[in-house]
Amino acid sequence: MSTVVLLSLIPEKKSRYLLPVLIPLAFNTSFYVHYIITKAKDLPKLDKILAIFGFGLFAFLCFIIPVFVFVKLPNLLESHPLYFWLTTIALFSIGLFFIRSLWQSNFKKSFYLSITMMCSLMLFSLPLLKGFYNNAQFNNLSHLKIDSQTKDVPLFVKGYIAPELLWEFGEPIDTFKDFNEITGLNKFGVITQDSLSYDILKNFNINLKQRIDINYIVTQTGKGNNRLITQFYLLEKKQDSIAY
Repeated sequence: MSTVVLLSLIPEKKSRYLLPVLIPLAFNTSFYVHYIITKAKDLPKLDKILAIFGFGLFAFLCFIIPVFVFVKLPNLLESHPLYFWLTTIALFSIGLFFIRSLWQSNFKKSFYLSITMMCSLMLFSLPLLKGFYNNAQFNNLSHLKIDSQTKDVPLFVKGYIAPELLWEFGEPIDTFKDFNEITGLNKFGVITQDSLSYDILKNFNINLKQRIDINYIVTQTGKGNNRLITQFYLLEKKQDSIAY
């Protein structure tokens, strides 16, 4: 647990740093949950307080989340009323059952209620997240497969792009390091974060240029994660550069 806390405090933490400690942490957590369930009636005072605090925090969240959304985010209520009320009813009901189970020191029921809470949030609350999406320039790669200008054109990736961008495309894309590897093609599409060199601009026309941006949420100044932004170029060899 101390390792997870320490890594979480690092400002530039990466998910890959936390991943190795999650599996042993899950084992330790499962053993502790099994312990407080099987020894619920004979738990030491400290363990009982920790169990009540942990599950009580879940109960608190069941009540505070709907209230927070209702007071601070009324736009979500207006845009997704059905999902908001389903979430509210589910969380309030689970919160009441939490209080009852903790009063009875029935930690087994509290544990299953915590799973039910997570499932309810996944089922009813995920659509509410769309209310936070504010990137008017959102554009992913998937449209390239259906766009009349690009659907039949060979696509390539030059340099590094985020795996999330390729995931949105849904299919493997060939890569290259230097444009000399594909100069035999008269027309092709390139996905890259690099700027086009003078030689490419001299020999190819840019028929289409698009900014690919899969940041769902951006700051008030319009800034997002640059790693999730790239450029798409549709290049066609100039007639005077085609060798007959």
